[in-house]
Amino acid sequence: MVQRKRTVRARRGPTGWSAFEVLKIEGVLDADATAEDFAEWLRADSANALLLDHPADGAISGHRAVILQADGSIAYASADDADHADAVLGVSVNAAADGDTVTVQAAGILIEASLGLTAGPVFVGLNGQLVSAPPPGAVFIRQVGAALAADRLLVDLRPPIRTA
Repeated sequence: MVQRKRTVRARRGPTGWSAFEVLKIEGVLDADATAEDFAEWLRADSANALLLDHPADGAISGHRAVILQADGSIAYASADDADHADAVLGVSVNAAADGDTVTVQAAGILIEASLGLTAGPVFVGLNGQLVSAPPPGAVFIRQVGAALAADRLLVDLRPPIRTA
């Protein structure tokens, strides 16, 4: 049921599609794959990742929570903007200038020495920040994944919880 692939560089994912759905479309997971199959794929190899390329809407820094906008561009996700709750796509892998390509990790383990995370859940903060607790003023809570170590983030988006 689960095909072993390392990094999957998928075509642009449409708004509202989960990493699980994109992996099925790309043929990484069988069409009848279950959530358990997706979890197995994430755990199977630390190099497994789903990467999506989109143009930046403004300057984007690396290692920030980002949204996919209706025009297909990437912007920072912010927990104080209710419109961002369902639009979070993943975490930017690289920095990009306005109009340049941003690679977004939508699933899998992101390894980066500068992350500086605390082990445990990681949430969307304000202006793309990755935080260990939802910030004051958040109108939604969206877990992006879990910090496995200071330099390792398992990107595994969870559904948003609206607080306002």
